[in-house]
Amino acid sequence: AIGAIGTSLFGNFFAMGHFALDLCARISRTSAFSKTVAKSLTVAIPAALALIGPAIYLPLISFAGAYPTTLLYGLSPALCSFVLRRKLVKGGRNKVTTPRIVPGGDVSLIVLSLSALGLVGTSTFLAVKRILSFVGL
Repeated sequence: AIGAIGTSLFGNFFAMGHFALDLCARISRTSAFSKTVAKSLTVAIPAALALIGPAIYLPLISFAGAYPTTLLYGLSPALCSFVLRRKLVKGGRNKVTTPRIVPGGDVSLIVLSLSALGLVGTSTFLAVKRILSFVGL
């Protein structure tokens, strides 16, 4: 659990840091002051949400950790392998010379993609349900 929370926080801080830098760059030219403001915003926004209470902060962290992992390690490899197979077949290579990293052909890639999409859908449903229960709907 500590590793999951840590990786979610690192991802959150990197994303928020870049977002805050972009925001400060749009408002004014990038300077030492705007970088300091961006770094302060990177820590202040999540800290403010955490001070509101763990009832909102912990679901936000789980929401931030659920999607990148599923998309990066579940959906992306299956889709990349599917596209690579299509390009190799289109390029004139036959099935004997086409590398098969994932056995089972297109059926296994479709099953893997649908499983990843199912996890994303389940995470979305649970996140929306949790947010609606927090709001009181």
